[in-house]
Amino acid sequence: MKQLVLFLVTLFIVSCSQSGKKENSDSVKAVINESNNLDWLLGNWERINEKEGRKSFERWSKISTDKYEGIGFTLQNADTVFREHLKLIKLNEVWNYVAIGVNPEPTYFHFIIQTSESFVCENLENDFPKRISYRVGKDSLIAVISDDQSEIPFYFKKSLPANER
Repeated sequence: MKQLVLFLVTLFIVSCSQSGKKENSDSVKAVINESNNLDWLLGNWERINEKEGRKSFERWSKISTDKYEGIGFTLQNADTVFREHLKLIKLNEVWNYVAIGVNPEPTYFHFIIQTSESFVCENLENDFPKRISYRVGKDSLIAVISDDQSEIPFYFKKSLPANER
């Protein structure tokens, strides 16, 4: 039970402890916009640094030019032990990463940096994480959640949907 609690606390965006808090748009730093296209995130990703006996995945799809949807989930044996819904949405010309389903209200993280292969977003009002970053490589994805004292990396590899394996 202690391991499950620790896992849930540290698992990716799940660790958001304050929900629904949005930062004032005046506090959002300048966004480096080399590309508004986040298509590099699309597809199925399997975590490769997961604890033994567990498998974690993220799946991202494009809804429109201003909206992407994702789901993150963890399996232990055949049981789903964690699931969260994720969104990338553009609000007032600023991209936002939204974690849904862990807290009573969605938690918003505003993009502060964006390149054609990465982004960093933050919500300084949130206890943990305060920052979330994603960076794509060749058939790999690295996501990191952090605050000023710690960071937790999530390493993913591109994977096929279950019906195509």
